[in-house]
Amino acid sequence: MCRDTTKEDLLFRVMKTYSVNEAMALKTLNEYHIEITRQQIAFARNRMKGIQANNKRKKSHRKKRKQRLSEEKEYQAYKEDVCLRFMETGQVYTLDEYAIIKEEIF
Repeated sequence: MCRDTTKEDLLFRVMKTYSVNEAMALKTLNEYHIEITRQQIAFARNRMKGIQANNKRKKSHRKKRKQRLSEEKEYQAYKEDVCLRFMETGQVYTLDEYAIIKEEIF
């Protein structure tokens, strides 16, 4: 059975196109005497939930990526400081610093 999705996603399209919430979109459609069924409302809610969940995942991914890049940058600066100190003074304070020097210099 083939469904007519043009009417089903009407409410969703209004909500997304004009960036309005469900109540405002329903009010606008009612002003133009366009009937909206419960099925259309449920469809619009589910689509909007999906979009919000996707946006939340993207935001979380960007935040984690930014944090990871920041940590990598800090570690790179730390490695440079350790190597510079070793070249200038020959001092190594920890085993981690020794591993860094061994990896980078030798």
